[in-house]
Amino acid sequence: MMDEFFELALVVTDKSGVVSERCNAISRMAELDPVRAKEILIGVASTGDEPGDLLRQAGKSLGLLAAKAGYLSEWDLRDVTESAYETYCEWLTLE
Repeated sequence: MMDEFFELALVVTDKSGVVSERCNAISRMAELDPVRAKEILIGVASTGDEPGDLLRQAGKSLGLLAAKAGYLSEWDLRDVTESAYETYCEWLTLE
């Protein structure tokens, strides 16, 4: 039996999935386990052919994670798309 985090990760990484469902899965996954979510969110945020809404959601969740936990470095974010990075910066400063 798969755990909820794993099921959400499958939804997030399914490029054929509905964008709104993928965005909701990003939010839920980041709440469930920020440590495990970090790498998946960085991967999504670094994929330039993802829809803008998804990139912004990934950036938002990364910003919230960093604001709460403070464990994202410039190295972690080196490949993140401009859209995701801008959103990351906005949400990082809101917390």
